[in-house]
Amino acid sequence: PNASTASVIFWQWANQTHAAAMNYGNRPIRKQQDPRKADELVSAPWDPQTKIDKRAVKSYLGAVGSAMAVSLSVRWVSLRIRNRALLLLAPVCGVVSAAVANLYLTRAHELTEGIEVADADGNCIGRSQVAAQKALLETAISRAVLPLPSL
Repeated sequence: PNASTASVIFWQWANQTHAAAMNYGNRPIRKQQDPRKADELVSAPWDPQTKIDKRAVKSYLGAVGSAMAVSLSVRWVSLRIRNRALLLLAPVCGVVSAAVANLYLTRAHELTEGIEVADADGNCIGRSQVAAQKALLETAISRAVLPLPSL
């Protein structure tokens, strides 16, 4: 409850950077990746020869930015109201809402592109937007429930 603004920013950045990496790493991957067009890639700041997907960069920045905005807003409101219970719940509210925003921003393209659906033998039988909606909803629910034991 007595965390400084700098502390909130640092820990939300660290937490949501980890969450964004997990969302990106755990996304469904096509067995046959379409080659990315040159305009969909950007050079990495640490190595101009390394190319990064622009969509991944935008998703990461949006996810981390929304996490910080939600956490700082909830903290600000709880301090203004001077409600001890809300102040104690503020970090959990911030983490839950930011985790869901992070998930959506990192994997939103799946809702329009769908995800691969396979038969029992692992053969791709097509892409499904419905499967993507179900996967994102179930993941969002799990991200909202996982931090609750910390209460």
